[in-house]
Amino acid sequence: MTSQVFLVGAGFKVDAASQAGVSDHRYPLVSDLASHCFGMRSLPTGRSIEDAFADALSRKDDKPLRVLSDLLMEADYYITPGLRPDRGAIENSYTAFVRRFEQETVITFNYDSLLELVLFGMQRWRPEDGYGVPVRAEEIQVRGDLFARGR
Repeated sequence: MTSQVFLVGAGFKVDAASQAGVSDHRYPLVSDLASHCFGMRSLPTGRSIEDAFADALSRKDDKPLRVLSDLLMEADYYITPGLRPDRGAIENSYTAFVRRFEQETVITFNYDSLLELVLFGMQRWRPEDGYGVPVRAEEIQVRGDLFARGR
C-alpha cells in the first residue's frame, strides 16, 4: 500500500461522546459556536465561524475565543477519558483508526485536542512531539495523576 495522508476535520469527533459513554457533554458544532460565542441563532449568509472569530479579534474582543476554549476543554475533560485505553476505554473508532493507520500522516484542523489525547493515551504521542509548531513540555502532578503540559 502507498503512503496516505488523512486530513481530519471537525466531523471526526461527531460521535465521540456516545462512544465514550457520555450523555451530558459533547463537542460543539459550528451552530453551537454561533450561539454560545456570538449570541447568534445562525451565521450570516456568506460568513463562516472563522470570519466571526476574526471580526471579534480585530475588535480586540477575546470573549468568543475564551468561550470556545472553555467549551473544548470541557468536552476534552469529560469525553476523552472514555476513549483512552490508558483510562480503561475499550476499542473504539478513534483507537481503531490510529491502530489501522499508525504509519500514515494525519493532519488535523480541529480546534480540540481529541486526537492528540487519544494518541497520548495510546502512548503514541507526547506534547513535545509537537502540534505543528515548536512546543516545550513538562510533566506535572495533579491529584496523583501525571500529566504532560505543553507550552
